[in-house]
Amino acid sequence: MPQTNSRKEKLTLEEWRARRALRRKKQREENFGRAAKMHEARLAMEAAGVEDAPFPPRNCAHVGCSGWFYWKWRGLFYPADMPTGAWFDHYVEHFDTVEINASFYSWPTVTNVKSWKRQPVNRRFIYTVKVCELITHIKVQEHENAREGFRDNCGHPWGADGLFSVSAAA
Repeated sequence: MPQTNSRKEKLTLEEWRARRALRRKKQREENFGRAAKMHEARLAMEAAGVEDAPFPPRNCAHVGCSGWFYWKWRGLFYPADMPTGAWFDHYVEHFDTVEINASFYSWPTVTNVKSWKRQPVNRRFIYTVKVCELITHIKVQEHENAREGFRDNCGHPWGADGLFSVSAAA
């Protein structure tokens, strides 16, 4: 399906796919740097004595969606007049978890993670972060411990007062 860019020029399907491929290539290149920065943040927190968040009890279930920012939900789940800045708070009133899908294509930055950690304020809330495609699809053959490395590199920046789990794409 052809898309348009910010200048409103129409793109053919092939042009749109080529731009998407370039965007994905750039994201993959940036992922290595982001992962290194996340690892540095983890090491700094470890040196400061910050512990990982405890895992949730095994005998519980959490209900949520694969995101909270969907324009189609305006007027259905979110009140039509609610500003988008209030959508997350509204979501958290109804659900106790959400899956972060963006991390599959683009490794989250330390700033992203800190922002996610602040959003629920003092509510118990679980983010399920989808494992980056570099681990699940691209580099899994090259790095035997890649899956452990994702949690190892990303675990500590969330700290003891935030709770994250990990989801791998099928």
